Amino acid sequence: MYFPPETDRQFLVVSAALTGFGEVDLQATGVAEELWNTLVGVVGSAIAGEFLSACEQAVRQSAAPEELEAELARLVIVHPKFGPLARNLITLWYLGQWNALPREWCDAYGSSEADVARVVSSQAYLQGLVWPAFGAHPMGGLPPGFGSWAEPPLRRPSL
Repeated sequence: MYFPPETDRQFLVVSAALTGFGEVDLQATGVAEELWNTLVGVVGSAIAGEFLSACEQAVRQSAAPEELEAELARLVIVHPKFGPLARNLITLWYLGQWNALPREWCDAYGSSEADVARVVSSQAYLQGLVWPAFGAHPMGGLPPGFGSWAEPPLRRPSL
């Protein structure tokens, strides 16, 4: 699927706002295009575009970084159309997993055969933000070293 540069940038800005990770960190995972394609594959490009626009509006309306969470909650998270997409996008970034959208959402906005709970790919799992968020390696994916699971994870500086 085609991933135009302007969509790439918009998707990273929105994803950074929703996940708390920086755009560079998200881009470095190498899975941004795959996650965008997953979202578009389930809800279509029109709804995905509307979602990005709503999120971007929240980012623009936040005069200060500490206001961003409240604006996202007000304009996106509680919105019946965009809230489930935001939650799924957060899950995609953190776990590499798509969760099926609620039945009410599908009844109101349409359903897709691609809307099934699944791990998107092994790479999306390995690059999930959950691992650096708590200072560990993906289980069964990247070898952390013999006996390393016997020690507590290293603390990562706050994001």
